[in-house]
Amino acid sequence: MGGKARRRGGCWAELTLAGGLLAFGAGLAGAVTPLDQVTTSPDVTTVLQGQTVNDENVLDDDLQGTVGLAAIPGIPAAADLTGYSLLPSGQELFSLDVTVSLPGGVTAEPRDVVLFDPGTNAYSILFDGSARGIPDGARLDAVAGDAAQLVLSFDVTIAFPGFTADDEDAVAFTPGPNTFALLFDGSAAGVPGALDLDGLHRLAGGHLLVSFDTSGQVGGVPFDDEDVLEWTPGTPGAWEMAYDGSLVDTAWGAADLDAVSALEPQNDGDGDGVPNGSDNCPLVANPGQQDTGGVGLASGADGIGDACQCGDVNGDGRVTVLDAVVIARSLLVPPTATRTKPELCDVGAGSPSPATLDCSLSDAVVIRRALLVPPTAAIAQTCPAADGTP
Repeated sequence: MGGKARRRGGCWAELTLAGGLLAFGAGLAGAVTPLDQVTTSPDVTTVLQGQTVNDENVLDDDLQGTVGLAAIPGIPAAADLTGYSLLPSGQELFSLDVTVSLPGGVTAEPRDVVLFDPGTNAYSILFDGSARGIPDGARLDAVAGDAAQLVLSFDVTIAFPGFTADDEDAVAFTPGPNTFALLFDGSAAGVPGALDLDGLHRLAGGHLLVSFDTSGQVGGVPFDDEDVLEWTPGTPGAWEMAYDGSLVDTAWGAADLDAVSALEPQNDGDGDGVPNGSDNCPLVANPGQQDTGGVGLASGADGIGDACQCGDVNGDGRVTVLDAVVIARSLLVPPTATRTKPELCDVGAGSPSPATLDCSLSDAVVIRRALLVPPTAAIAQTCPAADGTP
């Protein structure tokens, strides 16, 4: 799947499709929000895009003509994957139509959300439906979001504190306070009450990708149960086709697309929840965006976060002569000082030497020269050792 596929802990296969689909697939899922990948699961075993996909498997489509089949290990063949979300971290959320025993002694009911970590092959219950008041017999049929906030849709009407959610609605669950809120009111968005929302993914800006259990029409857009629509909040009737299953593969016509997830173009390179365009450390995770200062003891915030302030080896948020002293002393044999943040030592393309991808006396010299008035050296805003440059 090029560089976009996420390899999971289970069985994974890849297939490159013929050029005809390649040309079509590139613009297939771009109704409103551009997508890098769409992941789907059918409700029955189906041969899709050359792959035999069981109802507990998922199929990754990079929309450029390459697909990958993935099987989450430990899910019994008798279970149907009813809700699924592939997180940017590579972890996976899912729900199943029957109660199953998973590896590690984890029992998952149809009202639960399971978190699977392929890095450790570990399962855990992220959302315990019974503990959160979801009635016995209710089943999750759509899962989105992440550990910070889940978006859920159920196959029956459920009364929550302060509101009621039907099977065409979606609710947001926030851990910590353990609160529910109505996130998507299907009837208010023009969804006929006879439809059941059975595939869901939340995009940036509150947009939703949704799939329904039968064919129909919403917002003037006709669809089948193998299609995915995009809904834009705050705009009545704002529905567009995002993924037309039958155009991807005619075999979709015999199946219901009952789980969907998607990856948007990478706009948060360090995964800290702050888009690259406004992240003061786009290559180093710093969700708090702390910016104590810049170069010089009296400097104020300079737009470079503390987590990536090159030269700030003592970790106080500013680059001062103390950092140069710490660098010099840390290089003695034996050292007489320790760099708190050694990854910030290499100050990069300043005089007198270019980036060396390690720490040297040259970095201390650059820092001292950068502190002169006027400065005779510059400190790079991206530290080679901190950004993972080989």
